[in-house]
Amino acid sequence: MELSGNICIQSTAPISPGNSGGPLLNAAGTHVLGVNFAKAADSSAENINYVIPAWRVRQIIHRHLHDEKEAAAKAKADAEAAKKLEADRAAARARREAKAAAASAASVARIRELFATVDTDESGTIEASELLELIKSLNIKYPKITNGLILPNNESDANQIMDSLDLDHNGNLDEEEFIVWVRKGLKQTKMERIKEQEKHGLEEKIENFMFTIASILRKDWNIPISTTINIINDE
Repeated sequence: MELSGNICIQSTAPISPGNSGGPLLNAAGTHVLGVNFAKAADSSAENINYVIPAWRVRQIIHRHLHDEKEAAAKAKADAEAAKKLEADRAAARARREAKAAAASAASVARIRELFATVDTDESGTIEASELLELIKSLNIKYPKITNGLILPNNESDANQIMDSLDLDHNGNLDEEEFIVWVRKGLKQTKMERIKEQEKHGLEEKIENFMFTIASILRKDWNIPISTTINIINDE
């Protein structure tokens, strides 16, 4: 029979309150027949009790142990998966950081090469006259890049740019100052530069100028630094 969802057998062995859950033994006391489960609620019924059979108890225990084992295996698998995921993410971060570091180093190397090219007198600094020659070269040799951008175009502009970029105010532009401004230009796209030309003032001309140099160097244009140097040298 079935009682409260449990398969039961009926027993007439007396059960006192608090004894449920104990074993029901055979007459010889050598085998467990089941586990006492409940007694009849009808007070007129004497010694009518219900027992979960031993085979059913074994079945429940085995299922519980199996479920527990499966749960432990799943927890272990989940932990290993989480560990692998974290390791993969760490490896991906490391690759991104290494790639960024390599790209940064490469961009700085290119900027240094361009600086050396513009520094025609090899003084280690760029003078206003050298800056003006660079501006002329950009306008002539790179119309695709400079089209739509308002750039410096005369000696007065070159002198004002020099004043603005010369962070230490010593009258010329050293390599580190040049790198700072070109890398700033690398952070923008051409459309962003065109949209920001509302003032048409010197500040916009300066940023457009540095953006143009950055565009020549950036990977998107696929122009090797050696080609860039040769073109500027031709000027």
